[in-house]
Amino acid sequence: MSNSTALSMTLPSTSISSSLMPQVLESGSGERGVTVLDFGMAAPATVTFFSQFRCKLYFAGLNELPADQFDADDLEHGALVKQFQAAINLPVDEKIDIVLFWDLFCFLTMPAVTALVEALSPHLKSSTRAHSISLLNNRTQLPACSYGIQSVDRLVQLPRVVPQPTCYAHSRQDLNSNLSDWTIDRSCLLADGRVESILFTHRERY
Repeated sequence: MSNSTALSMTLPSTSISSSLMPQVLESGSGERGVTVLDFGMAAPATVTFFSQFRCKLYFAGLNELPADQFDADDLEHGALVKQFQAAINLPVDEKIDIVLFWDLFCFLTMPAVTALVEALSPHLKSSTRAHSISLLNNRTQLPACSYGIQSVDRLVQLPRVVPQPTCYAHSRQDLNSNLSDWTIDRSCLLADGRVESILFTHRERY
């Protein structure tokens, strides 16, 4: 159920297999180069991985910002969109090939998710793909970690720098209804009950 408060747990540094990241990274194939927006911090593994390619790499760091910064009850939608635009801080004409949301949706109420998607919309292409990690339900614990890319099909997990905010277990149906520019194309269940998903832009809108 959307906006259900979920549990969190501390997790040591480790790595996990990813079934969907190879398909996300297909957006970066070819000689023209790739532009990546990572909503986490600049994980050394991610920097090393993308250094193999012609690449522009942006780190927004929203996953490690203070708890509930984007969920203030007194913020109207327009103000929340502007707050996300300032936090993302991309050049006006920059277009993104790959978006790494990681577990960001788990820390946002649905109105905040809607505002984030609107803030990101001008930077999307018809071929943009994204990766996200969510919770199967509100009984699933969300590890208190940040993420990076170790290899094409393997992710690294690092302990969070700041305390983990309140977690929300949004359903796939509710996310698809509020993601506007995006469709969750495929999802895979990870061993601990987390769900990884690949998102495509709505090509017919571009």
